[in-house]
This record gives sequence, C-alpha cells and structure tokens, in this order.
Amino acid sequence: MTIMRFTITALLGLFIGLGNVIADGPKRGGTLVFARNMETNTLNPMELADNGQIYAHELIFDTLVFSDPTGATANLVPGLAEEYSVSDDLLKWTFRLRDNARFSDGSPVTSADVQFSFDRFSDPEINTILPGFYRGYSKTEIIDDRNFIVHLDEPIAAFLTNISVFTAYIVPKALVESGGDAFWEAPVGSGPFKVKEWIKGTSITFERNPHYWEDGKPYLDELRYDFIKDDNARILKLRAGEADAIESFPWLQIKMAETMEGVRIQSAEIVRQEPLWLNHKVAPLNEVAVRQALSFATDRETLRTAVFGGVGSIPNHMIPKMQFNASTDVVPSFEFNLDKARALMAKSSVPDGFDIEVQFPAGSSVHKQIATVMQSQWAEIGVNVNIVGVDETTIQDNLFSYNYEISMPFVKWTSDSTAPDTLGLLLVDSFTENSIEGLFSAWANRELWDMVNTAVVSDDATRQKMWPEIQAGWVADMPWINLLWLPGVEGISDRVHDLHRDALGVFHFENTWVD
Repeated sequence: MTIMRFTITALLGLFIGLGNVIADGPKRGGTLVFARNMETNTLNPMELADNGQIYAHELIFDTLVFSDPTGATANLVPGLAEEYSVSDDLLKWTFRLRDNARFSDGSPVTSADVQFSFDRFSDPEINTILPGFYRGYSKTEIIDDRNFIVHLDEPIAAFLTNISVFTAYIVPKALVESGGDAFWEAPVGSGPFKVKEWIKGTSITFERNPHYWEDGKPYLDELRYDFIKDDNARILKLRAGEADAIESFPWLQIKMAETMEGVRIQSAEIVRQEPLWLNHKVAPLNEVAVRQALSFATDRETLRTAVFGGVGSIPNHMIPKMQFNASTDVVPSFEFNLDKARALMAKSSVPDGFDIEVQFPAGSSVHKQIATVMQSQWAEIGVNVNIVGVDETTIQDNLFSYNYEISMPFVKWTSDSTAPDTLGLLLVDSFTENSIEGLFSAWANRELWDMVNTAVVSDDATRQKMWPEIQAGWVADMPWINLLWLPGVEGISDRVHDLHRDALGVFHFENTWVD
C-alpha cells in the first residue's frame, strides 16, 4: 500500500504533505464510520459477488489462508490454518487448524466445519457464483478435530488461492444446518467482527469478535458501514467529521482534499479493472471485427484524463493485471487508432455503424461520465450509443439474465484472486455443465478454453509460459472492452491508522485503530 502516492507523475506533488499522520502505536477501543458507495444486500456469501457484499463478509468470516492483509505483498498468509503441506503430486493438502480458532459464539472451529464448508464450496447447486474455483476438489478427510487432508482429483497449482475466496469461508456446520436461511440474517463466523445491527438500505454495524484467533485484535470496538451512493454526499460526511473514511474518493475531486483539514488521500495498487461488458447474443457484438473496432475507437488516454484525473494505466489484457501478466513487449497495451477501427467496421456486417444501448449503474457519476465519453468517441465510427442508468440491483439482474447489450454492471470490478487461473476458469468457460458463459457475456472460444484447462493443472514453469500465450489469444478475440486498470482510492481522517486493503482491494480492519 502507498499513502499519498500514485504512479502518475503529474499527481505526485498533489499528495505530498497531505495527512502526515504521526501516532504512538495501536490503541484499543473506539468506533469507526466508513461511508461506502455500495450497499450490503445479503450476508450469505453464496448469493451475490459484488464488493458491497464481500467487504462485509470479510469482516464476519475467515478462510484457511488469505491475502496479506497489509497489502504490502500479494502473498497468501495463514488464516484459520496455522500449518499446511502438500504432497509432491499436488493431490493431497494437509492442514492443521489453530488451537484458538473460534467462531464468534465461542465454539471451536473444527475439521468437521471445514469439511462441511468445502463440500458446500464444491456443490454446484450451492456455489453458483464461482463454480470454477473448486476445480479439482474431491473430498476432505478428517484426521481429528484440528487436522484434515483435502484430496484433489487433479493437480491444481492455484489451489491455495482458490480456497482463499469468499465462497470458501469456513462456517459452523451445526448452526448452518439448524438455522437454515435465517442463519444468514445474523451469521456466526470466525472473522474479526460480528454483526451488531443491520438497517437494510442504510447501514450495517459490526462489533469486535471477542473470540477472534489473533490475540488482541481487532482494536476497534465497533465499525459501521454507512451506505451513501452519492459521491458528493460521502465527501460532505468526511468533511463534517460524520465519517472517518470514505470509499471511492471521486477521481476529479482529489485535488479538493488539499483544503480538507485532517484528511488524507490513500491509494493502493489492486487487481482492478474498468470494463464494458458485451452481450454476444446481441448482433453485431458477436463479430470479432466489431469488438476490435470498438476497442480501437476507444481513446483510453483521453478517458483516463477526463474521468479519472490522470490516474490508472492502459491495459494489455482482458482481466486485471496479475500473476504471469505479459509485458507490453509481448502483448502491447490497447491502442487508439481510428483508421484501424474504420477498416474493421468496413469488413463487418455493419460498415455504416449501428445503434447500441449502454447501461451504467445509476448514482455513479463516474460510470455516467464513462458512458458519455464512449458515446462521443464511438460516434466517430458510426456507433450510436443510447445511455441508460439502471439501479445497482437491477443492472446485475440484467447481466445474469442477458437483458443488456453493453453494460457496466459493477460499480467496482475487482478480482477475487491474484492468479489468472481462477479468472480463466470463470471467464473463459462456456463449455462445462456449470458454466456461467463468460460471466454472462455468452462469449465462447474453445481453443482458449482448452489452453486454460491445460494451464490450471500445470506446474509454475508451464503456467509462466502458457498464460502470456492465453493472454495474446484472449486480447485478439476482444470479448469485452477493458478500459483501464485502476488503483483503489479512499479519503481517510487523520484519526484513523492502519486501514489497509489487501492486493484484491478488500479492506482489512483487524489492524485498524483510531485516536
């Protein structure tokens, strides 16, 4: 994590001197109010997969391993499991639970809970959100209450990464079975916090889990998420001291932070992108020439300046930048070239252009600006864009039901993994029984899918060679339009210390404390 520092040279001077925080050390107690632009709608991790849900679930539940909570590295660190080892053939993973691993009701986390949770994780009837992540899972063999072996039926190099995702949370078997659907209204987990009050549509308040396995943590007594979608309203809350931190500080208003006493801007490089999702069931988006033309007609540098204040970078991949990403010498960054765009359109079934609808999440000024820029830029190749704002829940429902043409279905698009294997299994699969068809884009590329299938069961040396090749083929087919890679940016009061994101962009509050 970097504080007051972006990779964009022009912005460096802006952040120097903002919010220099000097503190003696962690202090226990207090309440932190975090103004969020995405609402929590469910506490069941198997129901929705956007950050409005995940950022709440991460406080309540825990996994065997998880991404470095400080964000200093993209490494996995021990969670509920204090030790693990793997057989030479990568088919047997042996784990030992911490002796002080407890759920928030004080009951111990046992191997039976892990077995139950992993069986749910691998059940396609339950885990419909991330079906590819349980690839290779066969069974969990219980040795005793704290020791167990996970058996795979094929070697999965990214197995640890796969079980660090939110659908692999360890939940209490007895309570889930006895509670049914009611359990998820106020679930019991082993994370650093537990739910105190949930006012749906307004806020959710968490209190310290006294049985959390990491001694002395969390430091906060309470943490409250206030759901405030309007960017300006969140800034006003921060300025007035009614919020201690705000998510998604508006890009074009970062300079205003200079005038906000006691506030700093914090940024982190995370696995995040800003894509335009294309429905391949809608002609002419099923033509590769048209998709390539749309990309060539997209002036990403202008977009980066006009909407994001010069923050972010131009991608060379269809997914966020992560492990095994090819250099730009191997796969060039996306190019703006109207001549190439027009030539591709001339060879398509719509040489004179076409009409298309672009949906964006209503209430997000950034996404409305993106749509407006696309409307202007794509007009240069005869594409007439109709912009439609849709509420957050409906726009995701539209994605899942293919009720869209082009969409920006998520306010924030981050990866649940730092390994390309898991996104490859999720996004390139349109061929298996439990496929979600390229995340409801209906894109299908059999050659790439066969390559992904080979890569995910290969050793690291083979993966290092294969993933840039997969990347090049993925880019050539251009299934959607990846606009930019973006950091995470938030505004934070100087009374708040050690508020970190991990490499996936998830906020960790177990180390956070307030003056």
